[in-house]
Amino acid sequence: MTTSPPDVPSPRPESKEACPRCGQHQLAVIELPDLANPLPYEPANELFGMGTDLHVGGSPSIGCLHCGAEWPDLEAFRREASGDSAEAKG
Repeated sequence: MTTSPPDVPSPRPESKEACPRCGQHQLAVIELPDLANPLPYEPANELFGMGTDLHVGGSPSIGCLHCGAEWPDLEAFRREASGDSAEAKG
């Protein structure tokens, strides 16, 4: 007796908006904050002032996991999506 394989979800969930360059729904936030002190998180550490420090180098950027396009911020992404940027015209 053969059984059909179970429905396997996509390895990457689709994003709500499509990439303005390739049209795929594979947008993601990139350049997340770095941990300055890589101690494991334990609630008791905060009591002693040993919490993990986050180092944020700026606002996170947006990237397409399908074609590799990147935008430095949400405003730049919105400009290109609406066709108002030099990158979209070039």
